[in-house]
Amino acid sequence: MLPVPVVQELILQRVTPLGVEKIHLYDSLGRVLAEAIVTPDPIPAWDNSAMDGYAVALGDWQLTPEPVLTILEELPAGKIPQKPLQPGFCSRVMTGALLPEGTEAVVMQEQAEVLGGDRVQLRGYPRSGQFMRKRGEFRSSGETLITQGTAITPAEIGILASLNKLQVPVYRQPLVAILSTGDELVPLGVDPRSGQVLDSNQPTLMALVRQCGGIPKAMGIVRDTPEALITLLGQCADADFILSSGGVSVGTYDYVEAVLERLGAEVLVRQVNMKPGKPLTFAQWGQTLYWGLPGNPVSSFVGFWLMVYPALRKAAGHPHDWLPKEMTAVTTAALKSGGDRRHYLRGRLTWQDGYHFEPFGLDNSGNFANLSQVNAFAVLESGQTRVAAGCEVRVVVL
Repeated sequence: MLPVPVVQELILQRVTPLGVEKIHLYDSLGRVLAEAIVTPDPIPAWDNSAMDGYAVALGDWQLTPEPVLTILEELPAGKIPQKPLQPGFCSRVMTGALLPEGTEAVVMQEQAEVLGGDRVQLRGYPRSGQFMRKRGEFRSSGETLITQGTAITPAEIGILASLNKLQVPVYRQPLVAILSTGDELVPLGVDPRSGQVLDSNQPTLMALVRQCGGIPKAMGIVRDTPEALITLLGQCADADFILSSGGVSVGTYDYVEAVLERLGAEVLVRQVNMKPGKPLTFAQWGQTLYWGLPGNPVSSFVGFWLMVYPALRKAAGHPHDWLPKEMTAVTTAALKSGGDRRHYLRGRLTWQDGYHFEPFGLDNSGNFANLSQVNAFAVLESGQTRVAAGCEVRVVVL
C-alpha cells in the first residue's frame, strides 16, 4: 500500500494544464486565466475629480484665504473641458469629471458657498492634488493587472470589462468520463428488485466534477465482464480523465486493473494506505488518466476529494494549492480508529471562538446516509487509535 502523500504526488506529476481557449467574458466566472492581462493605457486615462466640487488653481489663495471665484463652466462626468483655469476662476466639477488644464486641486462642494449667478466663495486651504485622480496614478501603461493562473471572480470580470475584454483566454476545463461498474446496479428511475442497488455514485461524481471545475460526461453502468468494460472504455476516447466506481478490489468480478493492463495502460497505483478507500486504481492510458474508485459510496467520495480533486485543479490551470486545504480544529466528540492505516473520518467544521470538528458517527464506508453537510475529514494517522473530545485534530477541508 502506498501512503496518501506519495499517491497524490505521483498523480500530480502526471497532470499538466490543458489547452487554452477563448470564451466570452460573461462565461468566464470561475475559470482560470491562461495569460496575464496587461493594461494598454494608464489608469486613470486622464486627470479626473474624486469629489463633487470645484477645480481650482492654488494661486488664488495667495491673494485671499477665502477667495470668491467666477465659475467658468460646469463639468459633469464625460464632458470635455473647454476652458483652462485662470486666476480668479474655477470650474464646477462632478465626481469622475475630466479636470481642466491648470487644475491644482479640487475643493469639495461642502467647503463652498454659492453667492449667486456664477460666483462662489471657497473656504479652507486645499492641498496640492487633493481630491484629484491623476493620469496613471493607479497603474502605468503596460503594467500587469491580472496574473496568469488567476481564478476569475466578479472582481476580475469588472477589471476585464473596464479593458473591453469580451474574449478571455482561459485554460480548458477537463472532460471527465464517469462510469459505474456492477451487475447489481440499476439506473435512477428504475425500481430496484431485491439485491439490486440504485447507482448513486455516478450522479455524485458528476456533481463533484462539475463543482470542482470539470465537465462530467455520464457513461452509464457497465456490467461485470471484461468485454463490457473494454467496449465502454472505447467510447471514452475524447475524455481527459476517466472515473469509474467499483471493480477495483480483489473479488472475482473486479476486472478494472486487468482490463487496463490488457489495453496497454500503465497501472501506477493499486492500493492506498487510507480508510476508507484502500482499493484505488490510478493508471495512464495513452494521454488519458484513469481513476478506479471503490464502489462503496463513502470510499468513492473520500477518494475523489483526496485523489481526483487535486488533478482537476492542476489540469484546469490553477498554478498551486492543488490539494485540499488542511488545518487544525478541536473535535467535539472522541474520534476512534483501528490504527492500521490513515483514517479519514467525516464530519462538519464550524467556527465558534475557534474551529471545531463535529464527527457524524458510524463511520462505515457504506453509510452514505450521513454524507449530508459533510465539509471536512478528520485525519487519524496509522497507529493513532483515538483522539479525545476537546483535543486538536488535523482536518481536511472540502
